[in-house]
Amino acid sequence: MRKPRANLRQMFRINGDQARAVGRRTLRNPVITAALIILAAALITLITVILTTPPELTDEARVTVRIDRAEVLAEVAASAEKQARGLGGRESLGNGEGMLFVYAEADTPSFWMKGVTFPIDIVWIRRDTVTDVTAEVPPPKPGTPDAELPRYRPPGPVDRVLEVNAGWAEEHSIQPGDPVRITR
Repeated sequence: MRKPRANLRQMFRINGDQARAVGRRTLRNPVITAALIILAAALITLITVILTTPPELTDEARVTVRIDRAEVLAEVAASAEKQARGLGGRESLGNGEGMLFVYAEADTPSFWMKGVTFPIDIVWIRRDTVTDVTAEVPPPKPGTPDAELPRYRPPGPVDRVLEVNAGWAEEHSIQPGDPVRITR
């Protein structure tokens, strides 16, 4: 004759007192307690690293640049080749879009509008803070020789430069001292 099978629910049913007893025994075991503390610390460290690690700023990456409360989805220009081309050859930028130029060390780069056919604002950034804004930079007249193109420079060294559609900086009241945050 076969033994009757126990119902799974009955096999694993424990009451509240039994659960509390298991919990007390688990926490009294120093090895388990230490393992739980180490696991919690590792989890907190991992979350902190994920939340505070800046995004990798390489060519073709797209990042969100937040200045004060305004946001722009920006294409990154990190290489000398990509920076030299910049926005040249494009017909326009979409609303809320831009290009973020990234420099390994603070410098006073020179910008020109070669091949750019629409006006832009240039936001100069150093150490995650706006240092200046060059607003309403016009495109050059067609046929202007490269040697005659105006050059635009920041008032001091910068490590990031954001190009956006003309009027964006004024629309969002961007000014020196505004905080900048770059995220994926």
